[in-house]
Amino acid sequence: MGTDPLKRTAAPVLVLIAIGLLAVLLPQSAAAGINYLMGLESGVSWFFLYDQDFEEVIVPPQWCYGFHFNVIADFDWARNISLEANYVRSEGRGEIKPNDDRENIQFRMAADRGSLNVSYFFGGAVYDPFISGGLGAVHLSYDPEKEKTEREMDFSVNVGGGLDFKLAKHFLAGARVRYTWILPSGALVHGHASDLDVVLRISARF
Repeated sequence: MGTDPLKRTAAPVLVLIAIGLLAVLLPQSAAAGINYLMGLESGVSWFFLYDQDFEEVIVPPQWCYGFHFNVIADFDWARNISLEANYVRSEGRGEIKPNDDRENIQFRMAADRGSLNVSYFFGGAVYDPFISGGLGAVHLSYDPEKEKTEREMDFSVNVGGGLDFKLAKHFLAGARVRYTWILPSGALVHGHASDLDVVLRISARF
């Protein structure tokens, strides 16, 4: 992991604002019908980090939480096409094994992930499965013991799917699995990074 902290801490906020505006405005221009789906999600996140500067980077499973906001549109050529703004945050601890005889490095980390996704809901009387994929940004924060915090802003690509169960006319509960490829900028991670989220979610559709 690098030694140059990323100074532009406002970048994740700007990315999330832009994602939210696009999710609201884009589908409405050509759709015959519009529905909205919004809710909260929480679960477990697994980070997979490889850094060429170290022998191994170990990150145990982390608790994650976030929200989703979907604009679901019906077009002449397809129904239940959705543009989604999604945000997930995870926090935890990890351990770095150096390539030499130095002691292992303990660290805290946090990851803020925002994405703009295209989803398709298959529909159903009780169960509503869906698939999704999209682009986004990941803000990583690395806090080794006795050293100052380092940060990195990266682009990301994700794919996933899930299943919602209709509790009532406007309320749903379900689960989602999402895999994210993180494209490191090199300011912090000198290698490869990815993430797997498994979350439960509750939503309202109107």
